[in-house]
Amino acid sequence: MTTAHKATAGTVPQRTNFEDGTTGHWLKGPAGENSHVVKIGNDHVLRCPLDFGPGISRRVLQQTFELSQGRSYTFSCKARGHDLHANADLTIRFEVQDNIGSEVEFVGNGGWGTYSYSFTAGRTGDHTLAIEAEYRHNHPNQFLDFDYIDVA
Repeated sequence: MTTAHKATAGTVPQRTNFEDGTTGHWLKGPAGENSHVVKIGNDHVLRCPLDFGPGISRRVLQQTFELSQGRSYTFSCKARGHDLHANADLTIRFEVQDNIGSEVEFVGNGGWGTYSYSFTAGRTGDHTLAIEAEYRHNHPNQFLDFDYIDVA
């Protein structure tokens, strides 16, 4: 995997809404390798197929930001999970360096929801922010859509 783009503190807050057809400065992780922007109505979303194989990292997206010690930040997204099989719970996890944020579960073919994790930077410097995803029951044709990702 290539090194994540380094955004300076001047770029926080940052919203990535995928309207330009790209992932912005978010790099695709192993679980997001086949992600692509799709147009749904008048909106663009990032669609992430989640067909995990054994030993595959669950990291979907990541980006490195320069954060300031003691400052509070919020890492959030508007997302939904899709599965063609019933009772497939999807967990997304916000990760900031070694701290794992809150987990959120979707059930089956969930609607859009907004999810966030707030944290205080423990040191000044580069911090990698990442989103990981995992289905409790692994089936083909599962995917995760993102409408936007915010860092503020």
